Amino acid sequence: MRLSASKFELEFSGTPGELRSFGGRIAELSAGESVEISLEGDGDPSPYDKYLLAACVMVTNGLLLISVESDRLVVDGSPDALSQFAGFFDFPDDTVTGYHVHHEPAEWQPLIHQNSMPLVISVD
Repeated sequence: MRLSASKFELEFSGTPGELRSFGGRIAELSAGESVEISLEGDGDPSPYDKYLLAACVMVTNGLLLISVESDRLVVDGSPDALSQFAGFFDFPDDTVTGYHVHHEPAEWQPLIHQNSMPLVISVD
């Protein structure tokens, strides 16, 4: 899996199985727990600026917040917010390459913090 970053947007990409596995790890977290995974960082990240090398997800209280610290993605939120977030990674095996969804703050997304970075989740 790869996680590309620019100043204003992120793109998490992988096979349907890789994305589902990541979402499953998030869904299994309990209060106070966290998970960190290493990510691929080879090649050209264009049209983004760089690849992030890790993703860390933590169960806390409050709305889901996606941010970048150095070369890693940091996601924290309540169990309900993280459960909803995990659902964004649930792609069937036959999902076509290039299909993607957007996870971003919006008035119809009450569990996402308004300062959360927009994230595109795409199938490779």
